Amino acid sequence: MLTGNDVRKLRYEMKRELSATGGVVLKFTVMLMLIAGLAWIGVSGELSTVHSSPYPAVQTAIKSDSHARTVFEERRTRYIEAYPDSHVAREAANPRQKDANADGGYFYYPPD
Repeated sequence: MLTGNDVRKLRYEMKRELSATGGVVLKFTVMLMLIAGLAWIGVSGELSTVHSSPYPAVQTAIKSDSHARTVFEERRTRYIEAYPDSHVAREAANPRQKDANADGGYFYYPPD
């Protein structure tokens, strides 16, 4: 059984732990508000995108894909013109060269 002196000593030693609940509640509230704010930003961003076009991600991908291909071809042409004796330039200029990514992939089985 604890005496009055032991109880006072125990309360004194645990004073920091007993007063920490306010800080924990404050941290929890701030983090909860942060998560709610990020969720709000995500939802509002999706809504504005959905109303602008039915398939914006597909259109953006197609547009950026064609732009990337155009930029690549321009850079390749400049490289071939700048370094005509280069082994890489000769291979790139070869029209019969097959694209390395032109096959159907690892699981591709040609039709019989």
